[in-house]
Amino acid sequence: MIRRAKFVRLFNMVSGLLLGCVCFIGAYLAFKNGSASLSSLTSSTGQIIEKGIAPSETNVSGAGMLNRKVFFFKLEGIDQVFAFYRPDQAYDNFISLVNPGDTVTVYYKPSERPDKPNLETFQVEEGKRVIISKEGFQHRENLAGWLAIIGGLLLMVLTFYNDRKKRK
Repeated sequence: MIRRAKFVRLFNMVSGLLLGCVCFIGAYLAFKNGSASLSSLTSSTGQIIEKGIAPSETNVSGAGMLNRKVFFFKLEGIDQVFAFYRPDQAYDNFISLVNPGDTVTVYYKPSERPDKPNLETFQVEEGKRVIISKEGFQHRENLAGWLAIIGGLLLMVLTFYNDRKKRK
């Protein structure tokens, strides 16, 4: 009985610390994405051939699928579906700003799945006019980084608190 209790305690401690570390790694990646400069990203210029609002599914930690709508567009000759997400789901102004036949420059990180919307679209420019600014994307990435840090710290504090409670 004592061995089982020690095993459970050790398992809880290791899994709590491991999940906390995963949160910190996620925070690092979010902050890295949130601080990327346009010069470090891939850029493509081309004519828009299609645009619209489409559903996008995201796997949430293996617990299920999160469905949300994204604004997307495709450029002629480029094997990516560029997309971006707005929490308020208000895309009306972008639908009027971006039209098929317009020539735009897109700054993005290439997706390995060209059939899925690439949500790592940082900025879209038409000539000198910025249509979609990188600040919105980077703000969401930084917010995700801070939430991951808070979650990681909370996991570690709760892990140590639970372990200390079981030692008594």
